[in-house]
Amino acid sequence: MKEKNEKGITLIALVVAIVVLLILAGITINLLFSNGGIFDIANQAKVEHEIGALKDRINNVIADWSIGRAIDPTVTVDDLWDKMVEADIIDNPKEDVSGPKKEGENDRYEITTNEGYIVEIIISPDGNVSIGDAEKGDKLSPKIGEITSTSESNSIHIEVEIARSEGEVSLSYYYKKDGEAEDSYKALKEEVTDLTADFTELEQNVVYNIKVVIKDNNGTSEKEINVTTGELTGTVTQKGETIWRDGTATIELETIKTGVTIQYQVDTTEGQWIDYEGPITGLHHGETVYAVTTNGTNQSGHTSIDILDQVNPQNAQIELSETSSTTTGSITATITHIDNESGVELTKCKWIYNTDQNPIGTEESSYSNTFSDSQPITLSAATAGTYYLHVLTIDVAGNKTETISQGITVTQLVTDITVSPTSVTLEEGQTRQLSATITPNNASNQNITWSSNSGNVANVSSSGLVTAKSVGTATITVTANDGSGKQATCSVTVKSAIPTVEETLKEGDYVTYKDGKGISRKCIVLYDNSSNYGVEIIAMETVEDVTLGDDANFNTAMDSYNNAIKTLNSRASAYNNSTYSTRARCVGSVPNNPNSESGMNMTEFGKNYNGKLKDKDDNYLTDSNKMDEIEGVSNIGKDYWLASRYLYPSPNGINLNVCYITYRGKFTNTGYLCVIDDDTASYFQSVTCGLRPVFHLKSNIKVTGGNGSADSPYTLGI
Repeated sequence: MKEKNEKGITLIALVVAIVVLLILAGITINLLFSNGGIFDIANQAKVEHEIGALKDRINNVIADWSIGRAIDPTVTVDDLWDKMVEADIIDNPKEDVSGPKKEGENDRYEITTNEGYIVEIIISPDGNVSIGDAEKGDKLSPKIGEITSTSESNSIHIEVEIARSEGEVSLSYYYKKDGEAEDSYKALKEEVTDLTADFTELEQNVVYNIKVVIKDNNGTSEKEINVTTGELTGTVTQKGETIWRDGTATIELETIKTGVTIQYQVDTTEGQWIDYEGPITGLHHGETVYAVTTNGTNQSGHTSIDILDQVNPQNAQIELSETSSTTTGSITATITHIDNESGVELTKCKWIYNTDQNPIGTEESSYSNTFSDSQPITLSAATAGTYYLHVLTIDVAGNKTETISQGITVTQLVTDITVSPTSVTLEEGQTRQLSATITPNNASNQNITWSSNSGNVANVSSSGLVTAKSVGTATITVTANDGSGKQATCSVTVKSAIPTVEETLKEGDYVTYKDGKGISRKCIVLYDNSSNYGVEIIAMETVEDVTLGDDANFNTAMDSYNNAIKTLNSRASAYNNSTYSTRARCVGSVPNNPNSESGMNMTEFGKNYNGKLKDKDDNYLTDSNKMDEIEGVSNIGKDYWLASRYLYPSPNGINLNVCYITYRGKFTNTGYLCVIDDDTASYFQSVTCGLRPVFHLKSNIKVTGGNGSADSPYTLGI
């Protein structure tokens, strides 16, 4: 009990101590912060000190102004305010000076200093100035200090100094051209905190009025400055020489000024200016390219570049036929103009007989014929001898050049050429000599050239020996080399030295066939080329076992029946070798339409099915009848499918079967996949037989060996 009492006394003492401390703290806070407290007294002393210092500065300005007024009577009160601006007491008389207000005989003004003090200035009628009341301003409007600016040809940048604010401020920026109406100001941005602003896309060399409005909770104020944009400079010059090609010119432009791009026009300065992105092409003689620099808004002064061709055309290219008749022939000339500058305006020529290569000059009257570029022209050669062709080329700019051809000696041309024989048939590897006859026999140039239009079928040597290369047709041409253009031809037909399957294979012949799985299989010819189906061979054994139907599911058995033909043909297709055959099918399908179903309707099952369904699919008959004609084809000792279905109606139902041939080689239809009795499945099962494919050989496959017997089957090749 005693211990508990002691603890209670200690707790009470602690509470008492806390209460005493709180009382003492309250006294201290009141002493510091209450009206008339320590902090309040200190603040009042600071304000009084600042007011005293401010009045001293003002008095200095007043004294200076008064001295100036005594010397110069024209000095006004406005000059006093200007001196206060110079002394950094106020910023703007219009904003910081209010009054005068008459009080008796005196004029009383109030100025709001940059430090936020409101000071009374009293001016008596005789011009004496004194300072009245001064106090710290309450809720003063914000004030803008200095605004600095820099300008380019299309932009102005300003920076704003805030001279006074008593809270958070926002700024708005406006601009207009000098001289425009006051309501023409456009807003750049409004009520932002940014102290900088960029005015862009301006006109060059224009005075702009920039107005800044400052706002806080105590009010607003504004300040305006005038800034002149610069003028864009930068001369455009041609870079390098003018490049001429095929009658048009290309030039490049450049400027040493940075921060600008080049624009240009051709023959005008009134249209749409084009951005320069590389060489200017397609220019013509006499055109003028005008170019400027631009910063996106303004342009520099125009630079003009004249496109002029001052170079004579190059010598023309003259091509002449080498020979002609010794008496009355002609020479064919083709002239190609060469002028890499402005382009050819006019070309004339003159054909001069038995003369030397002395120029005849560039007078147009000295030439007789005018013709087009690359146009073949015929020049008469009345007698044999040496001729020269003189060509005058005149370009668009009027520059002229004479070109003289080499001397041409006129000789006798070939008038006809024949070949013997005119047609020939050869087997692969055989050769045949052809001969050519030239008319007249005194032609100056009797050289000829042999050529083949299909060298892979038959080629020809320089002496006219033809060699058969592969099956096909080719045309052998012999051409006179004298430029007369005379030719003769021989038609060559090349047959295979190795017979094809269409030429060789007959029904019942044995063939070795490598199937699509790489297995060599003995086959027998089921159809030869005399049939309507091409050459088809059937494997003499099954390639795999295929199960149709289902022991456990009637629907699967039905699907197996319905799709039996396509299923069997699809399984057979896997054994096709595309190198030798176009397809593989299951025996029993239609040779030229393997997936034919003879028009059977597999969906019409009902109580009255009798008479609505055919009793069987007869696709198998084509193959079955043909196998009956060929000994040993049907009986291979194993049951195998025929791609043909079989329906067997009964009084109470219908049997659904797929045809097959038994191991004895006999056709059977007794193996069924399912029985439908009164619209239901009464029985269903699976049946397994071998798959025996039939291959349709390509027509161009060759017989490369064997004699077609069972012991020596034919072999196939490409």
